This record gives sequence, C-alpha cells and structure tokens, in this order.
Amino acid sequence: MKAVFLGDAHLIGRQDPNFRRFVSFLDSLREGGRIFAPGELTDLFFVGDVFDFWFARGTSVYPPFEEIIARLGALAAAGVRIHLCEGNHDFSLGDYFSRLGGFSVYEGWGEMEAEGIRILFGHGDLVDGENRRYLLLRRILRSRAFYAFQGLLPRRFLWEASRAFSALSRDLEDGKSLAMFKKMESFARERFREGYDAVVLGHCHVPHVGVWEERGRVCHFVTLGDWVRHFSYVTYDGKRGFVLDFQRETGG
Repeated sequence: MKAVFLGDAHLIGRQDPNFRRFVSFLDSLREGGRIFAPGELTDLFFVGDVFDFWFARGTSVYPPFEEIIARLGALAAAGVRIHLCEGNHDFSLGDYFSRLGGFSVYEGWGEMEAEGIRILFGHGDLVDGENRRYLLLRRILRSRAFYAFQGLLPRRFLWEASRAFSALSRDLEDGKSLAMFKKMESFARERFREGYDAVVLGHCHVPHVGVWEERGRVCHFVTLGDWVRHFSYVTYDGKRGFVLDFQRETGG
C-alpha cells in the first residue's frame, strides 16, 4: 500500500483561498510527482471534515463541491481506492458516495491491514466519550428523522443554514485542540494494547507523527493537522512507514 492520509480541509467553496490549493493537490496526486511516482498511489484516506458542511440529496450536491468530486472520481477511475470518514462537519456521505465505484465510506471507525500492520483510522470526534452534549447532537444530526426533515427544506436554504452551523461549530472548537490531542494520545495507547499498530486521527488540527513501543512492537500515533493553517498530510508506504509532510503553494 502507498497511501496519503489527510483531513480537516473544511472546504467551503471557490471563494475560499484554500479551495484552489486543495484542488491543485488532488491534481498532483493523480499526475504523480514529489509524493509518489505516477500510478504508485493505491489509497487516499480523507479522515473527516474535508467539507466544512455536507448535505447531498440524491445526486444533487452543493455546486462548488462538484469540482472536488470530479477530481476524486478521476483518482478512483485511475485505480486509487478512496476512503471517506465522516466528521463532525460532513456526514451522511454514504448516501451519495456509495453510488460511485471505488469509494468506501465510514460513519465511525475504519480499519485495515497493510504490510502486516493493523491500522485504525477515523475522524476522532468520538474519542471524547465524556462530551455527552456533543455525542447527543451527533446522534440527532445522523438520525433518520433529521435526514427526513432536511429533505423537506429548499436546497439553497439548507446549504446556507449548514454553512452558518459549521461556522458556529468552528468557533466552539477553537482553543480545544491541545486538550483533544492529549485525549487522543490516551486513546491511541489503549488501542495499541488491543493489538493495533497505528492509529490515524483528524479533528484536533495538530500535525503529529509519534512512534511508540508497545510490548516489543513499534506503533504509530498520527494526527493529521489540517488544511486551514498547516496544509499537512501524511504518507505511508511499507518502507518508510508514516511520514508527515506539508503541501507547498505550487503543488504536492
């Protein structure tokens, strides 16, 4: 497996200065270059909150996101497996992407084995089990009743309301990154004791690759940072393991 992990791009639309930079990065993955040679990339993991908000109705999505979806479709058509984890800003992704070939969607946690190591990955918003208010809100927003309710709203109103809610959510999250990172460290240690060799998370917006030893095994604790301030991502291959990197202004 030769993979790229990233998350927390919080894409809003073409007016967002980070949007074009993200599109350029996706193009560089398809064309090959500094990260992997053309055709080498096998897996692309989006570990939540790639979209700052997401609601799709059938095949209808927020129009600015169509450009991102087209890039992902091109990667999938080239044989890259696309893994999408739902975050706390983008959910119900499966209703749209499950229609497309080459996409796997994870509502909570995902795991896979590569080169003999067990990898657990997910957005990370479920790590803090003590935040009951958030967990309740999460269940409500993902409920069938809420999904049916949003289906009654005009698309434009729904998208504008979602943008406003996402902005409020970001304000509430500010200043909590390091506290969440510490909780994620403890979470990862518990998973290593259960036999996982790597834990890859988003959500806290802290770019980090830590190497720990657990009962004679080398284990990796990875938090992916974001595409709001850091423009960070992590690559994986069997030789180098997990490597943290940062996107440059003009490519990968």
